[in-house]
Amino acid sequence: MYRVATRVPRIPLRPGGSYPWMRPRRPPQRCGLGAFSTVEAAAVEQTAARAGLRGKSLTMATLNPQVKAVEYAVRGPIVMKAGDLEREMQQGVKQPFAEVIRANIGDAHAMGQQPITFLRQVVALCCFPELMHSPAFPEDAKQRARRVLQDCGGHSVGSYSASQGVDCIRRDVADYITRRDRGVPSDWSDVYLTTGASDGIMSILKLLVSGQGPSRTGVMIPIPQYPLYSAAISELEAVQVNYYLDEANCWALDTEELQRAHRAAKQHCQPRVLCIINPGNPTGQVQSKKCIEEVLHFAREENLFVMADEVYQDNVYSADCRFHSFKKVLFEMGPEYFNSVELVSFHSTSKGYTGECGFRGGYMEVLNMDPQVKAQLVKLLSVRLCPPVSGQAAMDVIVNPPREHEPSYAQFTKEKNTVLDSLAHKARLTEQILNSVPGIKCNPVQGAMYAFPQIYIPPAAVEEAESLSLAPDMFYCLKLLEETGICVVPGSGFGQRQGTYHFRMTILPSPDKLQILLQKLKEFHLHFLEEYSQAEPQMSSSNPEQPSHNLWRTGSGRGQRRLSSFGPPWRLLFFGSDNFAVESLKLLTSSRSSNEGIVGSLEVVTLSGDAPVKRFAQQHKLPLQTWPPQKVEGRFDVGVVVSFGCLLPESLLNKFPQFDVGPILSQELHPVPQHCTADMLGAALACKGAHLLMETLGTLSDKAAHQKEQSKIGATFAPKIRTSMSWIVWEEQTCSQIDCLYRAIGSRIPLRTTWMGRTIKLLDFTGKCHISLSDHGRNPVPGSDGWVGFKAVLLKKRLTAADFYNGYLHRTGQGAFVSRTSSPARLLRDSTVS
Repeated sequence: MYRVATRVPRIPLRPGGSYPWMRPRRPPQRCGLGAFSTVEAAAVEQTAARAGLRGKSLTMATLNPQVKAVEYAVRGPIVMKAGDLEREMQQGVKQPFAEVIRANIGDAHAMGQQPITFLRQVVALCCFPELMHSPAFPEDAKQRARRVLQDCGGHSVGSYSASQGVDCIRRDVADYITRRDRGVPSDWSDVYLTTGASDGIMSILKLLVSGQGPSRTGVMIPIPQYPLYSAAISELEAVQVNYYLDEANCWALDTEELQRAHRAAKQHCQPRVLCIINPGNPTGQVQSKKCIEEVLHFAREENLFVMADEVYQDNVYSADCRFHSFKKVLFEMGPEYFNSVELVSFHSTSKGYTGECGFRGGYMEVLNMDPQVKAQLVKLLSVRLCPPVSGQAAMDVIVNPPREHEPSYAQFTKEKNTVLDSLAHKARLTEQILNSVPGIKCNPVQGAMYAFPQIYIPPAAVEEAESLSLAPDMFYCLKLLEETGICVVPGSGFGQRQGTYHFRMTILPSPDKLQILLQKLKEFHLHFLEEYSQAEPQMSSSNPEQPSHNLWRTGSGRGQRRLSSFGPPWRLLFFGSDNFAVESLKLLTSSRSSNEGIVGSLEVVTLSGDAPVKRFAQQHKLPLQTWPPQKVEGRFDVGVVVSFGCLLPESLLNKFPQFDVGPILSQELHPVPQHCTADMLGAALACKGAHLLMETLGTLSDKAAHQKEQSKIGATFAPKIRTSMSWIVWEEQTCSQIDCLYRAIGSRIPLRTTWMGRTIKLLDFTGKCHISLSDHGRNPVPGSDGWVGFKAVLLKKRLTAADFYNGYLHRTGQGAFVSRTSSPARLLRDSTVS
């Protein structure tokens, strides 16, 4: 049993210093109004005016409040701290690392990627035409440079171009889009060259934002998102409408989630814009064609303007994925879609295989925009005169690369494939290593340039972060930077579901440096978990003051057979099958590969079939046996069972000196958070249980000497989960009871009810609903204590609540769900089934 302990909050300090924004400081000597808050500045300004003193015109009091609201995590406090560390190291300050590794931003050349030769040759020729006479430059590069210069004023890239861009480059972009989309026509007059994709995105949003109050433009953006979107929305005073990507389904885009977000937003704004990032940043997913079709259908139904951020269209690494442009899918959906849905797509020189971030080249293609609005767009673009012409020339090379018959083709193709093959290798490497770390889960990096893993942060670390007024993942990333020199961006800067924590890291460092980065990250995370797991308050069974909330126990026990005084390293046989067991196997595997001296050898027993434990064992080349195991006796010191799925016979248990059954050796209490589902709780307990297992194995002999029988006082015995549990009894169960039932079994067995004698499965529970009895003449609902909502049902097929109403309830006039042997619960005509 863990002993009762009191933890003194700690502030994470690096040797010789501390985080300047975390410690009390004596205010420095201040000049003017710079150090005052907005209120202080206004007061001082008024005092100065009364005294006849001249103050500054621009102060924090007079600064545009929308500028203050802008946040851009990619270059936020973490990155500024990394810069401080680099400057200190240059001045001779010692750090516990040799260099700062910047994995915060997709800047390929800063990470060591070499430029594409042909692109640099064309831009060099455009910038310095005297090189046209040099034999060092191939003829196809010279031809492209001459063509660009011919369309430039004075035949110089130093002149302004048209605000829409150089005409010949716009034509090349249109030809490229037609080739990419296999013949779908592109009109060059719909193409606008931009200063990177960001300039185009900002320009389009400026056109779209209007209205006041409930009519103010709402912009739907994915969560997680690229912070450009939230920053632009803040600057323009639009309304941010979040829709959440499905992390459990490889960050897929769910149209039901779009409908939920749209429906909720209509209560306080007018959603008019739908933004999609494909491939995803920061999530790295590649959306399927079917998903894109559903999104475009939704956009047409709701009359939304679609903004498709496709800057990573060349960055697709998974063999099962393919990039589908929104324009091509829209064309294939037929004229009623292609001629009506307003769509703008964006591309850039900064990503892909070129990584030319500094040239700030990009384009956007605008479809189905009102001609009068198009004229306003040209006016808006003319205010910033034109994009950098050298960046336009770089964009031209991307859309008009060397052809097969041209002299630069072979070298260009080799360099392009080398970059993309290396990125694909690093995407797989990143996913593999991150998923080998206990407490880290990373979806496949299907595309783009980033991984966005979910990390487990122990409650003690969350508590310490909150005491410092930091988001928990910001706290984690600051400690990572201070202790390892690795600079990543906390997931809170991109948005994430409440209660989850992530960070974004780029896969751009060289393979050798990426391997070092990932290994250091792995070691840091294991140390972080160990530090803050030990720091958590622990409770003794003799403590008379039990917490008032529900608790689950995670423990490690053993039988009373052959207690031994021998110690590690242990020869282990591990029994497990599902993802819960994988977390423990990760730690055991890591221990075997380290110098901890706990695990000497490790073999795995699992069930037949494609079990997660089996896949992990094969991936890490662990000796693997299929149940039942053979030749066990005398070969192992300890047997460990974690979520195996089969009862082990006594004859097998007796073949081990130590086995994970019987009296309790170690135990820890774990609070169950409010609104926690069985799946969420399982993930937390899997990680915590794995660490408790390792701690037990490290001192097994001592713990065996202090074992204790499990008390039956306060213990509950959960019944086997059966389908019959899923039936709702409307007149008996309260909203809270239905909520508990859904959180307990809903992910495995859908809740059920009866409608017109037919079984209905209720999906996507939304919780207790507060419904006005006079709302649109809707009838009150007889029930236990209120309403509960579901976003979808399963009858013959899955239907949204709205589709179920329109297709069945409205047509039949029968609006009641009933228990199998009881009175009805009426339904409201709403977008949720209640």
